[in-house]
Amino acid sequence: MQQHACAGGDDLSLNASAFSGPLPWVGLFAAAASSTCALAMAYDAISAVCRRRLWFPSSLFSLNATTITLLSIASKLPLDLSSPMPSRFDQLAKLSSSALLATAAANLLLSVASFRNFASAASNLGALAIFLVAFVSNVAIQISTGVIYAFLPEHCIVLALILALLLILCSSAVAVQTTKLLLESQFTDKLDINQRVGDALLVDGAHFQPTVRARPRPTRFWLMAHTSSPQYVLGRFATSTASGVLGLLNCIILVEATVRSFIGSVSFCGKGTSEYKWSTTVVFCVQAVAVVVGTIAPAGRLWNAVRFQVPHARSRSCMDELKVEKYWTESLTEWKVNPSLMIRFHGPSRQTRKMIIHK
Repeated sequence: MQQHACAGGDDLSLNASAFSGPLPWVGLFAAAASSTCALAMAYDAISAVCRRRLWFPSSLFSLNATTITLLSIASKLPLDLSSPMPSRFDQLAKLSSSALLATAAANLLLSVASFRNFASAASNLGALAIFLVAFVSNVAIQISTGVIYAFLPEHCIVLALILALLLILCSSAVAVQTTKLLLESQFTDKLDINQRVGDALLVDGAHFQPTVRARPRPTRFWLMAHTSSPQYVLGRFATSTASGVLGLLNCIILVEATVRSFIGSVSFCGKGTSEYKWSTTVVFCVQAVAVVVGTIAPAGRLWNAVRFQVPHARSRSCMDELKVEKYWTESLTEWKVNPSLMIRFHGPSRQTRKMIIHK
């Protein structure tokens, strides 16, 4: 039986020698959570390729409480503010955990399109935002205190990528609901036109074949509005392309830091190990594989977008690229006009409503 931590004697000093014993197992828990995320992202990528859904929809690895819990367990090492991390793999494990969160944020983008409305996505987005902001703050504290002393430029870039991907997630969640309504209205309009054309052809005694050839046009809007749930729509957004660029950059940074650590350009504090011991090597290896696997979907969306946009690049000007479409701000405009359409907080004050309206 384990002895009491408070040692005997008059001074009743605290015996902390056994406190760090379970930490290697904590590292294994982080590695297991990271491997679960890697398997989920790999399943989504493989199923998308097999079904030829090159917008890589999120099915298993999506924005929900389970995924956020797994990510919080996988990022245990960077959340530890006081444990010394002197060796190569200790510092690399800190960086790989940050890179895993950036990769996860890039993969979670399309899952925000599966929510019925912004209110249903707000709770999960809020939980993810709180977790990511707390994570970035903890890593920044460790950089300032010296717990993280290696790969400082890489850490700063990855933290900036995490915050940028969080903003992309929130802005896409606001815009996708308006886009769904626009696509549904376009589908209804095209279907009504086809029905009127078909009725006119039948009245004139003509064959119905021309109407059949006109069907693919409304079917395209129906596919985007309903069948793909409508992740295909969000996969064609500029934010999806941006998340692909940031996800690919994040993977390159982790690979660069790993190579730089082994070629001798980075100095480490002696040959000691942290209290997590051998588990940091396992955590880094698993999370590095998870980052590489998780980059497949964002990079695939980026390649798919570039492949479709390059043939039309000459016909577009710089002003067309900088133009903001109406669906990005339509929901915000409606909330400003009618604050009751916004998420209903418990007991919103009159002053809060007034502040929202004037802003």
